[in-house]
Amino acid sequence: MSASIDKYYSAFLASQEYLLGCDDISVPLNIYALIRQHGKIILQTKAEYQSWCLSNNKLSIFDIDDAKCFYDPNHDVYLIIYDDRKDVMRIRFTLAHELGHIVLNHLNHNTPILSREHRLNYRYMRLEGAANTFAGNLLAPPVFIDAYKHRISKFAPESIGNIFYLSLSAANKRFSDYLIWKKTMRKSRVEYELDEKLQMTPESDFLRLPAPVWEDL
Repeated sequence: MSASIDKYYSAFLASQEYLLGCDDISVPLNIYALIRQHGKIILQTKAEYQSWCLSNNKLSIFDIDDAKCFYDPNHDVYLIIYDDRKDVMRIRFTLAHELGHIVLNHLNHNTPILSREHRLNYRYMRLEGAANTFAGNLLAPPVFIDAYKHRISKFAPESIGNIFYLSLSAANKRFSDYLIWKKTMRKSRVEYELDEKLQMTPESDFLRLPAPVWEDL
């Protein structure tokens, strides 16, 4: 699925704006805390959802691989169901991707759920590309990469993956996006504010390696 800053610039800006409003910007970012910050998201594992369906005599309405996001207009809340048996790096990106759908208003009264049946549809592909761009730049913002690249002996996708706790595939995309950002783009207002917030955060509080084991919601 294509995802790039230059192609989905508004999704990129939305990710930076969302991160700016979060209390904890320590790297690698705690995706569970970022989701909690939203205030209208219920997070459940696939097993928890299936258990709820059984105990309430409900049929499971979702075919879940990595994750699925659903909007409930009656209660004005979002439900993210995810498979917690997947690799941790994959879970982090998947949850950030679903958060992207929510923040970018891809789910609403008219579209409470996105169906993979439409995966060959142009609009669906655009929404997925925007959510991927949001997710990648939320977990590894260019201003954060820029702040730490001079402290890395070899600036490469692998080092980005190690610092921001991303898979090599995701780190390669972030590396490419960073080069586009550095060469062709000017910092937006929100990026300047995010950079200022970063500068005010002590390094001991900002960089936490190795990656901690987070508790979900």
